[in-house]
Amino acid sequence: MHGDAGLKEYFEMYAWFMKTTGLRQSERMVALMTPKPAKSDDDLADAIEAWEREERDLCYGNESMKMTDPWAITALKALLPQRIKDHVDMNSARFESYRDVRNDVMQFAMRRRLQKLCNV
Repeated sequence: MHGDAGLKEYFEMYAWFMKTTGLRQSERMVALMTPKPAKSDDDLADAIEAWEREERDLCYGNESMKMTDPWAITALKALLPQRIKDHVDMNSARFESYRDVRNDVMQFAMRRRLQKLCNV
């Protein structure tokens, strides 16, 4: 039990520190808005999940940092290979939210991940 209390205190201190250092928050937000594209289609699901983890970490304890859907879609598109970005652009009328775009892209990305795992 004592170890759990220490971990909780660490996360509370971490959240306080991250909220009080505006420069670091700004740097992390810039990195979130300009992610590096996935190395390949096979790595797309991992890249999206890592990007979303970073956003959750940034917003932990500070919901005002959460991206709105248009910003999140723009950042997500920066992760995508060109042909998938073109697909998203051509189908943009049917997407109502970030979640819609993400689900569409992740269907493709998860198929690629599964193909990669089956070919190993």
